[in-house]
Amino acid sequence: MTDYSPKSTDLCLTASDNGLYWSAAENIFTVDGSLNLLEGYSIDIKNVAYADSPVTLVKRDPILTCVNATSGNVVINLPPASANKQIYWIKKTDVSANTVTVTPNGSDTIEGSATKVLTAQYSSIQLVSNGTIWLVLYEKLS
Repeated sequence: MTDYSPKSTDLCLTASDNGLYWSAAENIFTVDGSLNLLEGYSIDIKNVAYADSPVTLVKRDPILTCVNATSGNVVINLPPASANKQIYWIKKTDVSANTVTVTPNGSDTIEGSATKVLTAQYSSIQLVSNGTIWLVLYEKLS
């Protein structure tokens, strides 16, 4: 296996309190509501704040949920694992000490855990259901 070193032409996704930014070399552009990746492809973005909490994700929600917990702790409730096989990517965008708690529905678990808590700025978790439980595809908690 070969280590990968980013090149100046690579795209990098960065989140801030003001939104998401893609950067490539010296070009930076803002993402507001959707992210165009390649011609014909895009990712919708759901922005969530303390005032919206608790938020229950549903099948029609975008893959990416950016959470600003500056004003208080935020709870993100997942839909039932049995009824949804969509990927959800939840990212904490603020620098506050407040948390973002991701909670499965009912007796569902996230790989055996009752919750996952995002505490640090830019911490994130990517989840998908196998029809029984939520599986972690990617996790960065600090």
